[in-house]
Amino acid sequence: MCTYNGARHIREQLESIGKQSRLPDELVVCDDCSDAADDTREIVTDFARTAPFPVRLHVNSENIGSTQNFGRAIALCTGDIIALADQDDVWQTHKLETLIKGFSSSPETGVVFADAYVVDERLRQSGYTFMQCINFSESERLLLDGDKSFELLVRRGLVAGATMAFRSKYTNLILPMPPNLGVMLHDSWIAIIISAVAKIKYIDEPLQFYRQHPGQQVGVKVPTEGEIPNRWRRLMTDYLGDIIGDIERLKIVQGRLSGTGDIYDSEQAKDYVAQRSSHLRVRFSARQLARAGRIRLVMRELLALRYHQHSNGVFSFGKDLLCQRAVQPHKPLRTPPEPIA
Repeated sequence: MCTYNGARHIREQLESIGKQSRLPDELVVCDDCSDAADDTREIVTDFARTAPFPVRLHVNSENIGSTQNFGRAIALCTGDIIALADQDDVWQTHKLETLIKGFSSSPETGVVFADAYVVDERLRQSGYTFMQCINFSESERLLLDGDKSFELLVRRGLVAGATMAFRSKYTNLILPMPPNLGVMLHDSWIAIIISAVAKIKYIDEPLQFYRQHPGQQVGVKVPTEGEIPNRWRRLMTDYLGDIIGDIERLKIVQGRLSGTGDIYDSEQAKDYVAQRSSHLRVRFSARQLARAGRIRLVMRELLALRYHQHSNGVFSFGKDLLCQRAVQPHKPLRTPPEPIA
């Protein structure tokens, strides 16, 4: 568990972990320099005195941010399976037991994650689960259950860190956490990297209460009446900055997988990264051209089905074909990131 100024809600979370039907063998808490006026560390220390398992509290000497803090906490864990916990949620009593069974059913599974009830600050249910809020589709479920989980997770973040657990034998693969992940947080990084070499299992059951409140770092948007569903909004939203960011993140993923040597078989994943990077670079270049000059580029990608394999299909094709040129006439063309070898 990683903490930062979490005194308002952490007590409920700790109590729910202490009531698990399958208790953890240890709880590692890394506090990222909570304010002196905040009681997070004191609450954890009090809980440790009576907890039915060892609780180890590590306090960072400086604030390092949530992604690096989770990396530090993961490095301190000693168990075979590591379950991540947010400071402000509440677990159902059978959460750990259910996650562990997910691993037991398949030795090839590297990550298990589940759904969660989306609740407000007072734990009142919104009527939606986390996966409903992000419009997790049946077609994506089939990709996840098959051998396409890496391709799916590279394109879209689906795994919430608060609902996931993974085998600790992959710690040397995911650590150290890269310092320049941008909008990709620790959970997406862990899921992507492990999915390149192992299977991902999704449990279609809400195993916790995912609290939404003003002070949280990352949340999920609950649909409102009359609003464009998230899935369609996601398909229609396709910015040049997103393409650039994706290319840069793919280079980070490729760099980590390239360092696996003979320990893991990640060739299929590395091939996909190279193909997706090439496609995104074509899209980047097309956006820099006048409309007439980009037709050949985008039509080639469409006919080769690369828009469907690596982007949002005809939505991305239409945007690349019809959108305004991505630079002002008086500005030089931007140079895309270097290609992945």
